[in-house]
Amino acid sequence: MAGLGLKKTGGAPKAAARKKNVRAAQTTLREAILESFDRVGGVEYLAIQAYVNPVAYLGLLKSVIPKEVELKAENVNVVDVLADLAERLPV
Repeated sequence: MAGLGLKKTGGAPKAAARKKNVRAAQTTLREAILESFDRVGGVEYLAIQAYVNPVAYLGLLKSVIPKEVELKAENVNVVDVLADLAERLPV
């Protein structure tokens, strides 16, 4: 662009600068989400949503629970485990 009498501006930001900008935006978004969570009632709000909007609540759980869990158990009675889980579930 020098031939047109214009200064070169330096082009696109470097990769490190772009990563820094992305991290800053992610931090800001995370802080905003956490603040809004506190404003709507925090844990109590989520508990209410589990009943009022179970599809969305289960979608949220799906996104935060690990996809794979390694369990090691010996001499486990599956019926006892399921009965114990059933007792813990709200009716």
